Amino acid sequence: MSIKISVIIPTYNKADLLQRTLVALSKQNLDYSQWQIVVVNDGATDNTADILKTFSEDWDGNIEIVKPDFNLGRAKARNLGADAACGEYLLFLDDDIVAPANLLYSHLALLDAVGGFGVVGKIVTSSDLIDAPHFHYIDSRGVAKIETGFVPGKYLVTQNCSLPRELFKKVGGFDEEFIAYGFEDMDLGIKLCDAGLKFRLLDNPVPIHVHHHTLNQYLEKKRECGAESLELVAEKHPGSIEDMRLDWVLDRRPGFFVKIFRYLSTSIFYQYSISVAMKWPSNSSQKPIFESVYCKLMDFLVMASFYRGYLSY
Repeated sequence: MSIKISVIIPTYNKADLLQRTLVALSKQNLDYSQWQIVVVNDGATDNTADILKTFSEDWDGNIEIVKPDFNLGRAKARNLGADAACGEYLLFLDDDIVAPANLLYSHLALLDAVGGFGVVGKIVTSSDLIDAPHFHYIDSRGVAKIETGFVPGKYLVTQNCSLPRELFKKVGGFDEEFIAYGFEDMDLGIKLCDAGLKFRLLDNPVPIHVHHHTLNQYLEKKRECGAESLELVAEKHPGSIEDMRLDWVLDRRPGFFVKIFRYLSTSIFYQYSISVAMKWPSNSSQKPIFESVYCKLMDFLVMASFYRGYLSY
């Protein structure tokens, strides 16, 4: 039986988390003959190689390990994984995602049922890691806003998405100009939609994200996006700037409210807002009280972090 779906996992210095990801995949209820794992060891300096060696020796399934000579970044690493894959479909997972036992079966069933579509699935943070309200905010963004049907390309996330390999190749895969963190998945999603591919929502099962990050670490990633990748995605998709709300960062002739936003983003108000968000009252499960107000505050902090990063570009 030919390989139906290849799971592409780039990894860099997350050996312990990668091991959890691989163990969960080994328990999938899809016959091994129908799928494979392709792991791209993207220049890891921890014990990732040892984890992969042990796993490949112990597992009965098909695993391909790709090891470039040095760290290439997320976009190029995923492209290398896709080049090494032989499945009809590609399923992209991150190295800190724990897949439920029926994840691959569910992706494949939906891909085969709709034909010529892609699939974007939801993820949630592991309840064991939620120690602050910002995790609830993160888990409510992007594809989490979609209840059923089609998913806009801008919501494509490589933590849990699949598509026909031929269409991935047709649009050139991930743009390897995206070297730093961020926006390479959104760029791919928009390219695929422009090429006529539509994405269906897979709302169940939901994989678990097991990577903890503080609010400051989360916002630092947004600043990195603003400094490194934001302008590139805007240059490539000028018609989507307003839809992505990047006009608040990039508009050369800002209106009154954008000027106010930019002033607040670069003033002491930004740090004060972080402090307020960190002290925000929440219930026993860390769900924020007055959630809609908290989300507005977090929306400001995310966009302000983009802007502060962009100013340092």
